Amino acid sequence: MGRYLILVYGIFSYFVGLGGLVFFILFIGGWEFMPVHIDSGIPGPLGIAVLINVGLVLLFGLQHSVMARSGFKTAWTKMIPNAAERSTYVLLSGMILCLIGVF
Repeated sequence: MGRYLILVYGIFSYFVGLGGLVFFILFIGGWEFMPVHIDSGIPGPLGIAVLINVGLVLLFGLQHSVMARSGFKTAWTKMIPNAAERSTYVLLSGMILCLIGVF
């Protein structure tokens, strides 16, 4: 049963990761059929926009840098199965890409 749950988790994670990547590409492309895109919305104050953008880029960069380290992987696989480690990385990457599009 555990192997099948990890398989389902992996498939779900990769769909979220792929969906996040496609959403981010379409968001940056400014496609009009998207409900939210880079040119939609009302611009806010410059200082707040810069803080939010820098924070989101740092979140994405830290997630990619930290989760790629072997020390983190060793500690992380003590909490989750080794087979689910890469799926968790992809899941979080996809979620952060969606988060960038929302803000």
